[in-house]
Amino acid sequence: MKIIITHEQADFDAVASILGVWLVDPVRIPVLPKKMNRNLHAFINEYKKDLPFLTQEKAAEISPYAQDALLVDTQTISNTALINDQTAIRVIDHHQPRPNLPDNWQTEFDRTGACTTILIEKLMQKQVHLDKIHATFLLLGIYEDTGNLTYGSTKPRDLKAAAWLIENGADLNLINRFLNQPLTDSQQTLAQRLLQNCETHQILGQEIIIASADARDISDEFSTVAHHLRDMLSPDAIFILTASKAGVRIISRATNDRINVGQIMTVFNGGGHARAAAGLRIVGKDEDPLEMLKKVREELLEMLPGSITPPITVKQIMSTRPLLLDGETPLSEAAVIIQRYGYEGYPVISETGELLGLLNRRSVERAQAFGLNPPIRAVMEAGTFHVSSTDSIDYLKEMMNLSGWGQLPVTDPDSEEIIGIVTRTDLIKTLTGNGSIPGNRNLANALKKSLPPAYLTLIRLVSETAIACEYPVYIVGGFVRDLLLNQPVMDFDIVVEGDAIYLAKLLVKTFGGKVRAHAQFGTAKWAIEEIKQTILEKTDFHENSDQRMPDTLDLISARTEFYDYPSAMPAVERSSIKLDLHRRDFTINTMAIRLDGKYFGDLFDYWGGYTDLQQRLIRVLHSLSFIDDPTRMMRAIRFEQRFNFKLEKQTFQLLKDSKPLLARVSGKRILNELELFFHEADPKAGMVRLEALGLLQSIHPALQWNKQSGMDIERLQNHVMSEPWKRAFPNLDAWVKRYGIFVAWWGTFEKDKIEPIAARMQLPPRVLKTILAYRELQQHKDIILQSWPSEITFLLEKIPQEAIYIFDAVNADPLIQERIEKYLTTWRLIKPVTSGKDLKELSLPAGKWMADVLNRLRKGWIDEEFSSAEDEKRALESILPFYTRQLEQKKPQ
Repeated sequence: MKIIITHEQADFDAVASILGVWLVDPVRIPVLPKKMNRNLHAFINEYKKDLPFLTQEKAAEISPYAQDALLVDTQTISNTALINDQTAIRVIDHHQPRPNLPDNWQTEFDRTGACTTILIEKLMQKQVHLDKIHATFLLLGIYEDTGNLTYGSTKPRDLKAAAWLIENGADLNLINRFLNQPLTDSQQTLAQRLLQNCETHQILGQEIIIASADARDISDEFSTVAHHLRDMLSPDAIFILTASKAGVRIISRATNDRINVGQIMTVFNGGGHARAAAGLRIVGKDEDPLEMLKKVREELLEMLPGSITPPITVKQIMSTRPLLLDGETPLSEAAVIIQRYGYEGYPVISETGELLGLLNRRSVERAQAFGLNPPIRAVMEAGTFHVSSTDSIDYLKEMMNLSGWGQLPVTDPDSEEIIGIVTRTDLIKTLTGNGSIPGNRNLANALKKSLPPAYLTLIRLVSETAIACEYPVYIVGGFVRDLLLNQPVMDFDIVVEGDAIYLAKLLVKTFGGKVRAHAQFGTAKWAIEEIKQTILEKTDFHENSDQRMPDTLDLISARTEFYDYPSAMPAVERSSIKLDLHRRDFTINTMAIRLDGKYFGDLFDYWGGYTDLQQRLIRVLHSLSFIDDPTRMMRAIRFEQRFNFKLEKQTFQLLKDSKPLLARVSGKRILNELELFFHEADPKAGMVRLEALGLLQSIHPALQWNKQSGMDIERLQNHVMSEPWKRAFPNLDAWVKRYGIFVAWWGTFEKDKIEPIAARMQLPPRVLKTILAYRELQQHKDIILQSWPSEITFLLEKIPQEAIYIFDAVNADPLIQERIEKYLTTWRLIKPVTSGKDLKELSLPAGKWMADVLNRLRKGWIDEEFSSAEDEKRALESILPFYTRQLEQKKPQ
């Protein structure tokens, strides 16, 4: 028996998820929990003939235990009546994964506003037809768990699922009736008691209501009362504490994202969503429930200040290192700056540094349209509007409305110096929840868990030194992405919001090692091999600790990039971490983890990378991304296939529109990008996708992918070079790793296509020669299979060893492999006893006949015609007249 179950005290989302699974997989038995919210219970009673649910008792009549149980909207087995040790457990949930889940559980987690949404998407894929009651029930699940699609946790997917249900007949009148049921008499009694013992607290700018009451004489459900009081009192969060027969129950509701009540409830043996959760503190036999009620209230009050996210300040969303323009700058110079940097607004200052106004792109373009070139102070928007870095987001919003400026300078609260700029886009992202505020997520524990101790020591030494320089330091990009995907790697760079070269030199001065710097790019490599022992002595190792440690550490100054024309290599300039992250290819690669001081582990995500990672999307940061660097199109496909993500809709359209730009990219850069595909776990998937989207043809019209190439390359990559090959050609392995895949791929093409592709890719002449030779070998397999050993030897000796090795690696025929190994180890090394010197002593003119004779003798040995020097001597005497006959005729009289 396969069952579907959920948690007790179930709401519409929980049981609607059960229904969703059953509609997807009708073989499973949908089992109701024993305890449900009153409105849910009422709906099921009214429409039970239309619903497939069984009670636990009815399910047990089919089989006492389930062989397979699917948990929905929960990660905890609340009722074990139908579960035993042999029951296989699966989970489908939209909550944060619970730590330490059993390894043998199969899990599917997806961050949606309602768990029901996950199941509706499966129904949409299968094009399941719904009746009115089923569609309504499913929509009740979404509406209840998303606050009628108004909670901050609501995702676009929830809205799409809701729209599909309405299209399939969901009844909004029924939904209104069951979501907004009046309180029962007992619930009204409880509400009155709670209102009489209701207290309001102002904590970190949030209005928190705690209401408590004795409810041991009330058997009704309490969550409806919590909704009622929340709607009546409109606090930022409300906590309902009731002494009940089971213990002290806590029901919590929040109206914004600064208070995660689900996280708070974990302390009270519960959980739930960020805006709706519950907990239970069980009362012991000798404990007074009312005394326990007081203790829970005090514990809750004590922990609330640490559980509320502090108000967001301008400093958290602004960009540092603003570009300031002097008021006397000619308009033409400002236009060049605007085109280069691409910002919309620039603070204008006087010679003494005083703020004069804001220059925006629109004003410059209008003035240029009239052929004007005045100082920019003449066309700027005059004013001294600004905000302090410590100002709140609410104040920022007021100042933007007052000034009408889309960008506001940010000043230091003490010196009043301009230290940053904040834009309307920054504000909108923050207000709509599409931005991620630095510090809202901390990955310190994940870092400590994934990195070996010596790596952590290195990070600590760098961060401590950076603090002395007042430099923030970060790990950025792919490392952060892979850490969040639970696929951590050891390869990372450290980005310095300051002078990385100076920091590297200071590290060498303090701890030792060497530094190699590149001033043009603001990068430095700290070579630490000679001080490894010093670092190990500073490291705390535990038993069985991973003692790996890098030989070098790269430090890079935060920078921004400019492209003078499409596909050009970028010019770089020092900048803030925010702009450094903005220069990257995709949002999932724009996250950073700060490493210094109290900020250790804070996630910086200005461009929505975390959300896209959760939604499994590849998204560019701006519409010109593929124009700036067309190779990003190839990287987009590589990441899409590696992570099984999807290209975001607009990104996909931009990619299709930008394909022709790949023709402008140098062959060497294309070759490097193609090579990276073959380092992936499944190279064929990426190449098939490149082919399907027409990207290969955009690189060169003759470039294509075929099934045979894929199989050959897979054999080549899985082939282990044998010892005879290594001994014969020590440098072969490195060459094959660099170019072998292209030989195996393009060596299957027609000859008239190979040379143009090689020219496009700027291949070295030897690589082209190897590709053509490999193609020849593939076309002459019959020689290898059917010819005498000497013929095989003379053929292979004319061919580059690289082509022979790749031919050997990709061919599965054991006879071919055997003959090539014989050639490698024996045949090619055979020489006749007779030498050229011996032939010269015959008093005959030197010439081609000598090589022909020696080859004929060598053939005899290779083909095993000879077994001794005497055999060779007799053969020489026999063949010599044939090869020298013409010489005898020409011999002077």
